[in-house]
Amino acid sequence: MLRRPKVYARSVRATMHSYRVTLLWALLCQDRHRFRHGIGRVWQRRGGDRRLVPVFTEGPPPERENSDDSVTAKSTFSELLKRYRRAAGCSQEALAERSGLSVRAISALEQSSRRGPYRETVAALADALCLPAEARAALEEAAANARGRSGKEASVLPAPLTTFIERPEVNEISELLLEHRLVTITGSGGVGKTRVAVEVARRVEETFDQTWFIDVLLVRDPNMLAPYIAARISPTAASGDPVSTIARMVGSQRALLVLDNCEHLIDETATILAALLRECPKLAALVTSRESLGLIAELVFRLPPMSAAAASELFVARARAQDRSLFFDAERLSIAAEICDELECIPLAIELAASRVSTLGFAELRNRLHSGSPLGINRDLPVRHQTIDDTIRWSYDLLSAADRLLLERLSVFMGGFTLAAAEAVCGDASLPTGGIGESVFRLVQKSLLDAELIGTSSRYRFLETIRSFAWARLSEMGDVPTMMGRLTDWLTHEAQAKYTGESTRTLEQLRRELDNVAGAAAWAVERGDPNSIAAATRAVIAFRMAWYGTNRHEEMRVVGSALLACLSDESEPGLVGMLTSAMVAFLSGKERAELGPRAIRLLKESGESAHAAHIHARLALYECTCGNAAAAEAHLAAGDAMLTAEDRVHSPLSSAYFICSAYVRSILRDFAGARATLDAIVAAGPREQLVDVQAAIVRAEIEFREEHYEEALRILTELKAQRDEYAISISTAVTVYGNAARCELLLGDEVAAELDLREALTQAADARDVGISNVTVELSRYAAIMAARSGRVELGARLLGACDALENPSSLESTELPTNMALAALRAALSDERIESLGASGAAEHLFDLIEEFLAN
Repeated sequence: MLRRPKVYARSVRATMHSYRVTLLWALLCQDRHRFRHGIGRVWQRRGGDRRLVPVFTEGPPPERENSDDSVTAKSTFSELLKRYRRAAGCSQEALAERSGLSVRAISALEQSSRRGPYRETVAALADALCLPAEARAALEEAAANARGRSGKEASVLPAPLTTFIERPEVNEISELLLEHRLVTITGSGGVGKTRVAVEVARRVEETFDQTWFIDVLLVRDPNMLAPYIAARISPTAASGDPVSTIARMVGSQRALLVLDNCEHLIDETATILAALLRECPKLAALVTSRESLGLIAELVFRLPPMSAAAASELFVARARAQDRSLFFDAERLSIAAEICDELECIPLAIELAASRVSTLGFAELRNRLHSGSPLGINRDLPVRHQTIDDTIRWSYDLLSAADRLLLERLSVFMGGFTLAAAEAVCGDASLPTGGIGESVFRLVQKSLLDAELIGTSSRYRFLETIRSFAWARLSEMGDVPTMMGRLTDWLTHEAQAKYTGESTRTLEQLRRELDNVAGAAAWAVERGDPNSIAAATRAVIAFRMAWYGTNRHEEMRVVGSALLACLSDESEPGLVGMLTSAMVAFLSGKERAELGPRAIRLLKESGESAHAAHIHARLALYECTCGNAAAAEAHLAAGDAMLTAEDRVHSPLSSAYFICSAYVRSILRDFAGARATLDAIVAAGPREQLVDVQAAIVRAEIEFREEHYEEALRILTELKAQRDEYAISISTAVTVYGNAARCELLLGDEVAAELDLREALTQAADARDVGISNVTVELSRYAAIMAARSGRVELGARLLGACDALENPSSLESTELPTNMALAALRAALSDERIESLGASGAAEHLFDLIEEFLAN
């Protein structure tokens, strides 16, 4: 007797299970229409699939008036998952087996009210439950909301400014990228590598959990490539080994990393990607470069010029974009084809040429290209590179003298510029400021500049090939030192004029100039001229808060260290000290201890006593973390002695000094001295709102350490209500909510404590900022208490072990209170030996992984 194969029997059972879930889902939603359509289903084969699947015979259910969608619209991911699992008659164990997840993971997802899984996990769960389309969509939407995103995430890919002309290579590369983990698009400059890569990424991004697009063109220092990538993947990426940081952020996600313009850092790109592909098993990378990486895993796709048909279509599209009245008859199309052939179908060359049609006309444009008068080809150079260079030169030659001069001078802006910046840096007697706006407009029209609307203002950027061409012309004229000097001076003045505190708008404006600051510093170091180095140092110092705000810590360390190596204590003592003071927030405790004394001496000699005092306060805090109370007190005494009456009132660093020293005094249990120090801030007069917030945090800390928990909570509750005033400072939010949770827990309000602790740890986990590492460790001890009290004793023990591994046991900053409370809760369920074993396990884990586990339940 013939028997049906077991796989067929399983498919029938799965099909019947899917049908049952559909009907139960309809009943849960109390939707008679959906139920009726469920009854009316028939069995069909789907595509080439051998399984029978249920489908609607009459299309999707009709809309009904006044339907109650509250079942899904207001349900969290955990609620929906639990409801669907129970409707399917599944236990957590059964669902775990079907989906390939662990029982622990299913349990965590059903208990979470905060985080949802990635799309890959949601798909596995929906498949395991055989959810119908509407239920699947509801689950995916709830998961996206739990992750803090909308159902369809906004693309991180660059928004196209012009229509994309279809190229067959896009589909070919898209298919290759789904089969190979590393695809490198190579080709000559201007062939369209970036545009093709963006289009490929756009077409495949839905198959990935996460997509990142990073243009590494601005990175000049090979040592800065990895930190740059880490900062672009997460603006608040933690410091440390940047490759390890990137690997942790990518983790096990099915992610796509697009790295654009890598040819100038080919070895570094290869090294980083080799490590990431090894550490992140589901990561795929798409690279554009004029040279392949030379990795075994690499599939190299050399992008050819456009086809003749595509090139002509591009020419027509761009010409009509310049002049919508243009029409193309057979003769004009023939000339356009000739022009494209003359330009070897290079997209950039075609776009630049097309922008001249409305000015020169078709015949004259063709004749100029044929004659080669302004476009003579140097056969010693690669043809396509020469073609682009000649096209740019030809476009450059067509400019007026004033526009040409402006284009050359604008090339010093490596990170883009505003119109105001262009006027300030480029304007003089030979290039009147009043005409620069019109010149910039013409350069944009002629495709020599790109314009980007940011908020209500425009910012302008070069294509690098065009900027390099303009820079070469500026160098030939011998004007680079003059223009770089103007740029550096403008940057310094801009920061000094705008910076009146950590306002969101000010910091956002200054952060846009950081690439220009870094470029100016790199140029100065390379040139080696003492005056240029001093000017660049002043610019870096002026932008110190903007550096800190973007968490580009490693970049600031590299830039600052390079400048420090060029500065002399004898000739520029003040700059050495001031630069060290600006860098102190980006240095490790050990580095502060090494550089601090030298900087203090130089600052004192230069009359910059407030900066010297600030370093003393930072060193005092470092000594506290090392358990050296006497050394900390000595630094505070020295700092107090350095501040003059003028400093206490007018120095912008006086408030920072007072807040830091007051906090140190609270650690040393000099509560009267801490309060007196904070009172000095009030006596100093008007100040930024954020200063008052930080001072209030320290006042609450004093009350907490004196065990006045009610008063401490009162202060922190007021600060929670003022969240908008410190929205730009993640560290402030983490501290406010975390410290409030401590007080609430000690006062017996565990519900409020858990809410505030989750808020603080969520912010800390998202930021992963080294500047709040000590705070994060302290709050994780309170998380261990809550985990142990809620029955998750193993997690609590592992959290405690991770915290112990990260903190100096001699530190005066931490207290034994949370550790003792956590141990008491753990010992109610575990033996000391088991606690020690789990603690050792936690010490080997990443603290943020444990925090995520805590937040997922």
